[in-house]
Amino acid sequence: LANELAPFNITVNNLVSGPVETEFLKGVFHSRAQARGATANELREELVATIPMRRMGTAEEVGDLAAFLASERAAFLTGASVVLDGGMLQAVR
Repeated sequence: LANELAPFNITVNNLVSGPVETEFLKGVFHSRAQARGATANELREELVATIPMRRMGTAEEVGDLAAFLASERAAFLTGASVVLDGGMLQAVR
């Protein structure tokens, strides 16, 4: 799609997000914790331990990257997948 739309100066990129601290994710931790006999905080800390930056992302960080990708400042960036995960993907390689 990026190649098809490039002649029209339309960019197509992917924002690949890692875990983001949201109310939804907190709910996931709570429901999974009950099933595993653990606390939500224990599950959260297990996940955070797999992230080299030792924290989850924020909605604001995802929004900032999305705004950049949609801006004129990213006008020459197309066909890319930008990973926003605090180094999580690189850590498993």
